[in-house]
Amino acid sequence: MEYDFDDVARVSCDARLNRTLTKSPHLLFLVRVVYVGPTPRHEDIVLEPCQWIDALPERILQEFVLCGSHWSHVRPYLLEHPACRSIRRVFIQMSPIFDWLSIRGIFALPELEELFLTLRDSMHDELGTVAPSKLRHLSVRLTAGYNTESLFDILIAAVGSQLRSLSFSGRIDRQDGTEQLSAALNASCRGLRRLKMYVYTLDPAPMPPVVDRALLSLHPTLEYLHCYEDTYSDAMFKSLPSTLKVLELHHHQAFPYAAAVVDLLGRVPPICPSLTHFTIHTDERDPPYAGSVAEACRAAGVCFTIARNIEFSLSPFVPLHTRVDHS
Repeated sequence: MEYDFDDVARVSCDARLNRTLTKSPHLLFLVRVVYVGPTPRHEDIVLEPCQWIDALPERILQEFVLCGSHWSHVRPYLLEHPACRSIRRVFIQMSPIFDWLSIRGIFALPELEELFLTLRDSMHDELGTVAPSKLRHLSVRLTAGYNTESLFDILIAAVGSQLRSLSFSGRIDRQDGTEQLSAALNASCRGLRRLKMYVYTLDPAPMPPVVDRALLSLHPTLEYLHCYEDTYSDAMFKSLPSTLKVLELHHHQAFPYAAAVVDLLGRVPPICPSLTHFTIHTDERDPPYAGSVAEACRAAGVCFTIARNIEFSLSPFVPLHTRVDHS
């Protein structure tokens, strides 16, 4: 179901959708996803209550998506409705959340398993004791810099111990920010199986590699690692967990770690016996290291892929890249 705003139509989408469901009640039992689209120009349409949700059966919805609209316009009415109590996936994208009250409302969903949040890291508060017991997959994008007493730190302290996959994207404004972020991951995320990390800085000074430090606590469980350039160094290849099955690296231009990768692949059986797939995402057309890395992968029994560096996707489950297999 799409609750998408049309600023051309004079009749609001809310009214039209409510009328459709009233005339065709058989559709009620087919609805599984609610999508709330971008904010329109007509504020009277934005502020209308979502009356159509009253027609839905209890515990019918599985997924809620809010994209480009104001969270405050829909939060109180939608997620507290009985039809939403079965929601398993929540995606809040391009709609930054500013306060913990909104997050508590999402956490109150008893069946929540996967959560994608866009946070504006500007308010500091206590999350409290409410945490969704079934939450296993968390993706967070910060729209402002990662700061002291970060909202992300508070969030990860509340749910990190139960997570199986984590994706994080944000800017670090301070040189000690990577140490703080690594410490938060090491303290709370000891059961991760999948980690995607995109951290960048506007500071001209080199940024300490956050993934190198975060790996210290992830050895027992980590199976999938996907990280962006400047979040790791050649030291990472010497400390990868033995449980790792898939390694994906983003690098826009020249990849400086080809020798470290070849060395790792030469020691796969004793160091990374579980490694089966290695991917480099790059802008280079014909990377000079492709031949040597591909040969080392073949010798180690590892599938090697060079992928077009289109975009770093925060989703741990949906690949957005065109892959070219060199195995």
